[in-house]
Amino acid sequence: MKYLMIKRFLTLITLLIGVFFIPAYFFLVRAQAAASSAESAAIAQVVWVKGSINASITKEEKPRLLKRGDPIFAHDTLTTDKVSSGQIVFSDSSLLSLKEDTVFRIDEYKFNQGKDPSQEKYVASLVKGGLRTITGAISKGHPENYKLVTPVATIGVRGTELRVNWTAASGLEVGVYKGEIVVKNDIGQTTLNSSNPYVIVHKATEALRPTTTPPPALKQQLPLQTVKPPANLVTALPAATNTTPGKPTVAPTGTTGGGGATGEGVKSVAPGKPNPSSGDFKICN
Repeated sequence: MKYLMIKRFLTLITLLIGVFFIPAYFFLVRAQAAASSAESAAIAQVVWVKGSINASITKEEKPRLLKRGDPIFAHDTLTTDKVSSGQIVFSDSSLLSLKEDTVFRIDEYKFNQGKDPSQEKYVASLVKGGLRTITGAISKGHPENYKLVTPVATIGVRGTELRVNWTAASGLEVGVYKGEIVVKNDIGQTTLNSSNPYVIVHKATEALRPTTTPPPALKQQLPLQTVKPPANLVTALPAATNTTPGKPTVAPTGTTGGGGATGEGVKSVAPGKPNPSSGDFKICN
């Protein structure tokens, strides 16, 4: 009798495991697989490269040498050497050019084409070097979800075009060319706009110094082609229709990859003005 009760008890435990724990296990497996798939989905693509740009998600990972059309992933760290530069376009239509000797890390990126804008996020870090960017849909829908972190200050935007440069020697130099941004550190914050376009700061514990004179590093030209994300980019926005099929590539001198023309030379254009693009990338007016 006692043996029979124990056997029934064990049978009941087995049934409970089958009913509750096994489905829960498979649910967790599916959830992890979905998260892994989302993590591995491309969030941006290379528009052009001059010299070489490396990308890696971890320090242990062998860096990927990027060329035109290559995918960029969340948590990638992008690195240019002293003679290299390049541009990428994000799925929310953000444009980003990196100057020479730059380290840029994508800390967090979520974009769902406006289905739930409050959950969209763009957080990145400029470890060193310089960049020029035109922000996209994420910052326009919820500007508080866009953040650019530097060693001495954090930058928030409201749908804009800006330049940022950071080195330990020259400090942080920030300029806004369209829209408005807020630069904030441990001491305080300042708003940059058309009447107050630049700020300089060397330390997180130093007061921000607004100026109307362009800082030295921001006078250097940094090309930025105004393009839309290609249709094959995961979670890309719909392709622009104002394009000319088969238009040849025009990119900064010495750019590589993707079979496009090289050596044509694109000069840095005034903020908001389009540069020619090619095949995969759609010209945006």
